[in-house]
Amino acid sequence: AKLYHPDVNKAPEAAERFKAINKAYEVLVDDAARAVAAQQTSPTASSRRHAQRTAAETAEHAERKARMRTLHKSLTWFELLVHPRTLLTVIPILAVIYMVTSPKEEKNFGKAKELVPAWYNPNSKRWESPAPWDPTFRALNPQIDQVPRSSVFER
Repeated sequence: AKLYHPDVNKAPEAAERFKAINKAYEVLVDDAARAVAAQQTSPTASSRRHAQRTAAETAEHAERKARMRTLHKSLTWFELLVHPRTLLTVIPILAVIYMVTSPKEEKNFGKAKELVPAWYNPNSKRWESPAPWDPTFRALNPQIDQVPRSSVFER
């Protein structure tokens, strides 16, 4: 203590260090203060404080869960339906179901297939639009049928 006494040691931290040493000495001399200090620094005291803190956190967590339960009870079916969490999980699932179960043919989304006049060319093995200037067309004099535009080869 004499080493850190402010009259002997002129360093700026010496006064603070001297006060800390005096406080420690007072705790060592006083039996009641020593018992309190021993209880606070023992390993069981720190685990007791941890248990108290954990119990408080557990209670807070339970309270948060109860609030969420009451929130879900207070929401209407429509609010639950348009809730972002619901939308982000349900919409992709519905899209996959639609893609898997929908027919594989061309989708016109309500439009009727447009039919156009065409003839079947046996040389190219495809439907073509009528071409009176084509020698093959003139030679075969084929029958003109109405077929969907998507299957006709345009020249």
